[in-house]
Amino acid sequence: MAAIQFIFVILGGVAAAIAVTEAIWKPFRRHVLKRPESKAASEEQVAKISDSLEELMAHLAPNREGVIDVGTDELAKATGPETLGLLEEALRLQAEHKEREAIDALYAAFQKDLEPLAKAQLHNMLGTSFAKLNESEEAEGHYRQALDASRQADNRQGEAAALGNLATVYGDKGDLERAEEHLQAALTIQRDIGDRLGEAGSLGNLGLVYATQGDLERAEEQHRQSLEIKREIGNKPGEANSLGNLGGLYYQQGDIDLAEESYQQALRIHGEIGDRLGEANQLCGLGLVYARKGDSDGAKENYILAREIHHEIGNRFGEAQDLGNLGLLAAKQNGSKEACRLLTEALAIFEEIGARLEVEQTRKNLEELGCE
Repeated sequence: MAAIQFIFVILGGVAAAIAVTEAIWKPFRRHVLKRPESKAASEEQVAKISDSLEELMAHLAPNREGVIDVGTDELAKATGPETLGLLEEALRLQAEHKEREAIDALYAAFQKDLEPLAKAQLHNMLGTSFAKLNESEEAEGHYRQALDASRQADNRQGEAAALGNLATVYGDKGDLERAEEHLQAALTIQRDIGDRLGEAGSLGNLGLVYATQGDLERAEEQHRQSLEIKREIGNKPGEANSLGNLGGLYYQQGDIDLAEESYQQALRIHGEIGDRLGEANQLCGLGLVYARKGDSDGAKENYILAREIHHEIGNRFGEAQDLGNLGLLAAKQNGSKEACRLLTEALAIFEEIGARLEVEQTRKNLEELGCE
């Protein structure tokens, strides 16, 4: 029987590549006319909302390395009070991993008259929510519009963010050369304007690209640079992501003890800051580590914990990956009956959300197990 492949390869919470088609963004609610704001936000409102947005974004866990730095002061000044309220609601929902509700709030904000800066940031946020839902067509469409709007507003920070986000889409497509090109362009801008957090995110994402290409030494160098910057600026979510990415890298290199240590450090930080998605991702990484060590009980425990979190926060893709990993573990432990059941559940979710590569791989695994 041919080898059955694990579905989930962890790189700091970044799942294996997802196949997508060329994106053509089609906005929802085209029949709804934009309504102007009733009045401009006062300086007091701007300061209050800006502080609130900054606090919320500090706790957001990105799908990839670089969290979108919305630039809260500029964004607060560029919008009216009604839009600011919708934006604050959307950020809170994203922090709670309620992506569908966040998308609704962001589309409601688009009904207002917005300056290019605000449009760019909202498109970046929409793209990120769609990316978390593995709806890559919509994500790419919004990231492209964010890039255009950022350039129109002469906002270099937003331009770099959009370039970095597009790079993740190209990476998911397997177009690593284009992904690297966009990340290098983003990195140049971020260094020019002194955006240290953005620089760290781009370095981390370059590390993921190089790891996928098999250049593990160069990948480790990028991740270590990223980690150093995040520690310097006190960015705990980013620090945890970098540690998780290093864990994935050590796993690839076969240094299982070092991988476990890195995943445990990342898990501890995610727990301290209340990042449930980050916790689930590191638990998956630990599950892979224990499976490699031959500790099937330890692997199963971590996969089950990860699945509980993914289910709790509504992350269907993550839940399907957990079911797939549990199924493959069951195949090694106690035969194919339980494995077939778990893999069939995983396949149903992957088909439902349109995760094409995962559908293909899960079907292959089911075939290899002789599942009906």
